[in-house]
Amino acid sequence: MLRELHIRQFALIDALEQGFAGGFTAITGETGAGKSILVDALALLLGERAVGEWIRTGADEAAVEAVFEPPEPVRKRAAARLDGALPADEPLILKRVLSRAGRNRAYLNGSPVPLSLLEEIGELLVDIHGQHAHQSLLHAPHHLLFLDAFGGTAEDREAFQARFAEYRDLRRRLEETLIRERDRAEKEDLYRFQLREIEDLKLIDGEDDKLRREAQVLTHAEKLSAGASEAHTLLAEGEPDAAALLSRARTLLKDLSAIDPRLSETAEMLEQARLLVGEAGSNLRAYREETPFDPERQREVQERLFQIERLKKKWGGTIADILARAETIRNALAETETAGERREALARQIDQTSADLGREAAALTSKRKKAAASLEKQIAGELQALGMPHARLTVRFSPVEGDPPWNGAGGETAEFLFSANPGEEPRPLARIASGGEISRVMLALKSLSIAASPVPVLIFDEVDAGVGGAVASAVGERLKRLSRGAQVFCVTHLPQVASLADTQLRVEKEIQKDRTVTSVRALSQTERVEEIARMLGGKSVTPVTRRHAEEMLEKGAGKA
Repeated sequence: MLRELHIRQFALIDALEQGFAGGFTAITGETGAGKSILVDALALLLGERAVGEWIRTGADEAAVEAVFEPPEPVRKRAAARLDGALPADEPLILKRVLSRAGRNRAYLNGSPVPLSLLEEIGELLVDIHGQHAHQSLLHAPHHLLFLDAFGGTAEDREAFQARFAEYRDLRRRLEETLIRERDRAEKEDLYRFQLREIEDLKLIDGEDDKLRREAQVLTHAEKLSAGASEAHTLLAEGEPDAAALLSRARTLLKDLSAIDPRLSETAEMLEQARLLVGEAGSNLRAYREETPFDPERQREVQERLFQIERLKKKWGGTIADILARAETIRNALAETETAGERREALARQIDQTSADLGREAAALTSKRKKAAASLEKQIAGELQALGMPHARLTVRFSPVEGDPPWNGAGGETAEFLFSANPGEEPRPLARIASGGEISRVMLALKSLSIAASPVPVLIFDEVDAGVGGAVASAVGERLKRLSRGAQVFCVTHLPQVASLADTQLRVEKEIQKDRTVTSVRALSQTERVEEIARMLGGKSVTPVTRRHAEEMLEKGAGKA
């Protein structure tokens, strides 16, 4: 609900801070006092186009700020747009500043925001019915929502929306599958060539290191063989050879160790050296014989290394990368082989979901048409009670065109059309010229189902224009009824309407220091009697009009 309204330098208002209660609030005042100024300020706050005349003469800026206690759905949406949680006890504070310099600003809870966000949040908080565009039911997209709420098909709509979302997801997945299939089909020959290229090499992880070592040996085979041969000659082919010399030295020391045992250890070391020299000579002889210069093997090794390095450049720096690429290609080819089955399964799901949607859409359409007939009948009675005996409201359905023949709301759109007089062609609500007619049509619609419009604040301006007597009472009674489910404001000149309000505000215009100033104040019970009496009898309040005013207020209080 709307808790507070702060206005500064707006039109004829110098400064105003007004608090509000729940229920039904009537806004009254003498003709020419500017009773609609609060409505104008709220409309500006909620996104209506700014005009320079709204900035008070002599001021550089005008500001309007409203404090709301929002219902939970609005709180969650606002929190999402504010990029954070909005505590349950924290209000929503909307503010708009107009500047003569053109630096207009908008704020939500103190943070600068685009004006479009104030409009978005404002649509969830307030419906203004009158000459202002800020009323949801003037916009055709809201009509189907209202009809579903009125006809009890809101849950059917939500179920259809969920199934339709599933259908769209299936179609998206099928489209992605077809794109991948086309992509893989175009690449299949390339994939098979790449896989064959890798598999033909029969790669073993790590073999490139071994091949490089072998290539180094083959490149220097002659030098290695000559060196091994020379070393073998030095060790084993001299007269005497190294082993014989070591053996003679060992025998000499062993004999001497009988005199000095300390030489035994050295003699043993010489024996070990003799054995190692002998083994080294054998190894050198074998190495010399096993390392011939083999140009053919050298070419084979170099060629394989070349092929491995070529694939490394294509698929990664290691053989492991190449083998991983091969596995990726195998998986892609395997997926190609099963893609047809998946595509057919998705197509079957789409066909089944499409059939289900067709049945659900037809059922929803049938229910909506019954609800529309009921709405048209009931609204005729409401409009007659509100002083529009010849008015009629009709619901025009239009099928959704295209493929698929539905959207998230079903198989049709709906628009409310209105005709005020016999013989007039019904027209969209947005094209109703009279603000009074608009307000009464909106009041009639709201009266039929407050649940159909969960906006917590309803404002009616000019709803009682051109009516009186029983019609005025009917207007007031419907506003009173609406206030049981929403916070209702009504700008009125009729005592029949004002007397039914829970709270009454009086707009006053006076001249202070050669400046015209508009102010707003809440009336006490005594002041309400005087105001209602004035509304009954004009400027001259008599005991009779005062007594009549008291009776009307007592009667209005009894309808709480």
